[in-house]
Amino acid sequence: MSILCIKDPADLDRLLLEDTKIGQPEFEHIMRLLGLMWLYEGSPSPSRPHALLVSGKHSNGYLDVGSLVKEHEMVRWILAKSISDEIRRVMMAPVAGVFGADTSSTALAGDVAQMLGARHLVLRKEGDQQIWVPDQENLVTGQRVVQVEELMTTASSAEKAVNAIVAGNPGWDPSFFPIVWTIVDRHDPREPELWAQGRKVYSLFRYEISNFEPDDCPYCAGGSEALKPKENREIFFPGC
Repeated sequence: MSILCIKDPADLDRLLLEDTKIGQPEFEHIMRLLGLMWLYEGSPSPSRPHALLVSGKHSNGYLDVGSLVKEHEMVRWILAKSISDEIRRVMMAPVAGVFGADTSSTALAGDVAQMLGARHLVLRKEGDQQIWVPDQENLVTGQRVVQVEELMTTASSAEKAVNAIVAGNPGWDPSFFPIVWTIVDRHDPREPELWAQGRKVYSLFRYEISNFEPDDCPYCAGGSEALKPKENREIFFPGC
């Protein structure tokens, strides 16, 4: 059964198979079906609100990939397989460990690690920082690790995760594969290509979504109201 034919969110994990392919049309269908994705269509208009993000910025798009990977195991597994296949295709050396920022990317990194036969390097979020969970074996020099994230808008969270890996392994000569893998790259199209501490970001899917300061928002200037998608689901996700 085609993913595009699934109409009931309750059927999603039941109907998916491990060899199912999720391209961008299928990904968008799943995200919209679950009420986790919204993109502004057309020019700013008083009849259509735009997104007010948790950061306080305004946006012409909303993607909650974190909820997707935390709540839908089979979808996450299929996306993790796509990432692990890409890692195998380009890696010239064994992968010792896989990590991602807590909390949204933890399960995704764990799935990728399992598929690659590598260790899952676990981090924990404390405040706005990432820390190395101390009750796990430390890395040793010569071991190379890979970073996997569920979504990247900037490199901030990815860099905090890297800093936690380095701080938690003082005897390890840091060796990171020079690509960060993510399900979605949604960095602002007005900004340069996304890199993280000199490492290129590779994504399964790319969405050009812009964020604006409230005082410099073209959607507000066009009469559109800024609303929080999660608190206004009936407006942003009718029928979900």
